[in-house]
Amino acid sequence: MNPYTVLQIEPDCTDEQVKAAYHQLAKLYHPDRSGMDTSDKMAELTEAYSLIKTEELRKKYDREHQNNSDFTLWSKLFGECNICKNFHKKPVDRKFQKRGRNVTRTIRMTEEKLFQPGDITIKYVRKCLCYNCSGTGANRFRKCTHCNGIGKVRTVERREDGLHDVVLACKFCNGRGLEPQETCTACNGTGFIEKDVTLTFRHDGKQMDYTFVGKGHSGKNNGENGSVIVHLRGKKK
Repeated sequence: MNPYTVLQIEPDCTDEQVKAAYHQLAKLYHPDRSGMDTSDKMAELTEAYSLIKTEELRKKYDREHQNNSDFTLWSKLFGECNICKNFHKKPVDRKFQKRGRNVTRTIRMTEEKLFQPGDITIKYVRKCLCYNCSGTGANRFRKCTHCNGIGKVRTVERREDGLHDVVLACKFCNGRGLEPQETCTACNGTGFIEKDVTLTFRHDGKQMDYTFVGKGHSGKNNGENGSVIVHLRGKKK
């Protein structure tokens, strides 16, 4: 088992990212929501989290498993294929992740205030992951009917050097192996809710452009959050 693959995160992740991924997937596969016996999957998630939940544990795991990969697992499931040999480098289903949009604001002020240090406050509406479904858009799930719950599909691609047997993430379930059975009523299946946000920051009187990473709209499918970008400009004459 590769804990990074199980939790759908990169090896250079932070403690916060590991924790967030674990909680989101645990909520997704919880028996009360999936409507299936997911005890094995929950145990796998818990074990993966225990192996890499801190930076010290991740370094230890990386040292002990630097030569391991997911090739053996996927070979057992689908048979040997070209894509499996490099599968551990970048999980295919990460292509379904989408970064959240940025929030951009331009504030006009007098030259006197523009070059004077002080606090600046902006308000905006942020699209956040739904508190009820953790961004999945569903309250209950069932086994994906397109990949039979595996999360991967096997297909044949035609390339210049001939036909290649490849394994791809299921586009219908984003590689999770589950599809919505009951739409989340809190977000109407979108996975997002809107929230009024107030952001206050200190202007030093010199810097005219500020970027607040992660303060923008939430990403989709474990994607990065967008940023808040603030431009300070003088009033037009």
